[in-house]
Amino acid sequence: MTATKTQLVNAIVKFIETDLMDFVGDRHMKFVLAMIKDSLKENEDLIDFFFKTPIMASIVSEEDGKYDLTHFFSVLKGVLSEYDSYSITLPKIPLFSPTEKNIKISAEDVDKLIKYLTPISAEATV
Repeated sequence: MTATKTQLVNAIVKFIETDLMDFVGDRHMKFVLAMIKDSLKENEDLIDFFFKTPIMASIVSEEDGKYDLTHFFSVLKGVLSEYDSYSITLPKIPLFSPTEKNIKISAEDVDKLIKYLTPISAEATV
C-alpha cells in the first residue's frame, strides 16, 4: 500500500477525530490530541520527523512523494498482535496539559488506519 504524505495525514486526522477523541475522557488528553491533529492539518511536513527516525527510515520507503507502507503495517500489526497493544506517550504542554498522557494502540487501530487509507489510495490509482 502506498500513500502520499497528504493521504497519510488525512487518515491520521480522521483516526484521531473518529476513533480517539470521543473515547478519551481526560480533557488534557483531548487538548493534546487536538493539538496534534490541527498541527498535522496545518503542516503535513511534521510527519517527516516520524519517517526520518532510524527505525521508520529502515521500513518505510519513499519514492516520488509516495510512501510504501506495506512493510510498516505488516510489522506493526504483527508486533501488536503478539503484545496486545503499545503505549504511546504524548508530551506535556505547559499551561494546557501539565502531565504526559498515554494512549494505547492495537492491531485493530492499524486496521482502522488502513481502512481510512484504502479508499483514498484506490481513488488515487483510478
